[in-house]
Amino acid sequence: MLDKKIIMMLNEQVNYEMYSAYIYHKMQLAYEDLGLRGYARWYDIQAKEEMDHAKRIENFLMDSGEKVCLKSIEEPAETMDDVEKMLKLALKHEKSVTCKIHAIYREALERKDIVSLEFLNWFLSEQVEEEKNARDNIQLYHNYIGCGCGLMNADKKMSQREE
Repeated sequence: MLDKKIIMMLNEQVNYEMYSAYIYHKMQLAYEDLGLRGYARWYDIQAKEEMDHAKRIENFLMDSGEKVCLKSIEEPAETMDDVEKMLKLALKHEKSVTCKIHAIYREALERKDIVSLEFLNWFLSEQVEEEKNARDNIQLYHNYIGCGCGLMNADKKMSQREE
């Protein structure tokens, strides 16, 4: 049986992962509006990945005999109309996800919840990758933006993400 505080935090994380998916889906639509299909594809895949993260936590809770508590998800307040701004928003958001995962991990460590610690190890590694991808996307944008067809070349590169 999981600790009540850990259950609460994991349920909050399920909802935050869904919020992450919402942010990335909103970015996908914004990139579509800008005619940047590669960026749109990249963020479509990212939105699906975030939903997979939520499902992973849901499954852990249910496998542990606990209830999943879904809450309303608010629309992201940020305006999605500038490529660089959205890329930086993605990095800022991933850093916030990392902080939340670390908080759950610290709580599980304090409570000597070995099962939750083991489960959370995957998320710790995943967040290193998520932040790296966000930084790489910013760098790619900066590498290409100074060229004549730079944004279109960066868009083409973004479209190569595999699911």
